[in-house]
Amino acid sequence: MAIPSVKPRDTPFLEAVQVEPVTNSKSQFTADIPRDWCGTPAAHGGYLQALIFSTARAYFLTHHPARNQPDPISAHVQFLKQVWPGPVRLSVKPVNIGSRVSVIQIELSQSVSHSVSQNSKSHSQATDYITGVIAIVTQSNLATESGLSLPTVPTIPKSEIPDREKDCVDFIEDPFIKAAAPTSLKADIKVLPGGIDRTGSDHRGRSFRELWLKFADGTNWDVLSLGWLSDAFGGAPNNYAPDNIDYKLGIVYPTLSMVTEIKKDPRDAKWLFMRMRTHEIRNGRFDTEVTIVDEMGDLVCMSRHVSLILTRKTPEELKKIYKL
Repeated sequence: MAIPSVKPRDTPFLEAVQVEPVTNSKSQFTADIPRDWCGTPAAHGGYLQALIFSTARAYFLTHHPARNQPDPISAHVQFLKQVWPGPVRLSVKPVNIGSRVSVIQIELSQSVSHSVSQNSKSHSQATDYITGVIAIVTQSNLATESGLSLPTVPTIPKSEIPDREKDCVDFIEDPFIKAAAPTSLKADIKVLPGGIDRTGSDHRGRSFRELWLKFADGTNWDVLSLGWLSDAFGGAPNNYAPDNIDYKLGIVYPTLSMVTEIKKDPRDAKWLFMRMRTHEIRNGRFDTEVTIVDEMGDLVCMSRHVSLILTRKTPEELKKIYKL
């Protein structure tokens, strides 16, 4: 896999997810995807989810301000095609506008000419758009939520959350990953010592990852950035591939879909703890269950992903890449 030779501009998160309403349109917005929020080489799935969250907020602020529903509380995001850095269009369709919660559909599309030029370096003049992502978003207000609350068993007991300062070490990203996937530079990460490349969990097994994360530029976590954070990790099979040899050989793990629920506004937290668990890797497909808690152990966000393993390697070649 070729590594870009020029480091992309470092775009702040809120600037990266900024959307603008289309003139004379009641339901369309535009955005420009920066290269530094991309993976290898298309736009990062978590970033696209955050961009969708930003669009949902902008739509309710401009079209339904009286509803006072600025926050996405759940989303189903379906990834249909790769989305490339550059201009995109986001179209909003109201499904059910309610007094407590509302549901909208957001379609993210890109001009065919831009998509084709990114893939083949052709310069088609087509003006049609192709849908890359479609999402169903439930919108509400986390600050004013009220109703019955009952105690439950903690999703991650506090005893299982490692002390960030005493128990963890800084995670040093592979230079190849930093160059090939600029979005990997967006967070400072602390992990327990050991594990495959210090990301897999020695005490829970390689189907787990456990990380403390904060934005590298000092930005605090908010509701919109949870969209990115809930996808801020590599594919689980990478835990079985020493020295990131899978990525270096061009193996990729595209996300087909993700379902995210936001339980709590992180309220400008500096650090959040994330546990990822994969239940099964089978026949070129795997799941990822993501749980995010704050420093008090309160549940902030949950997400569930379905992903593929894409490779042209033969079964015999794969046996040499992944170590059991």
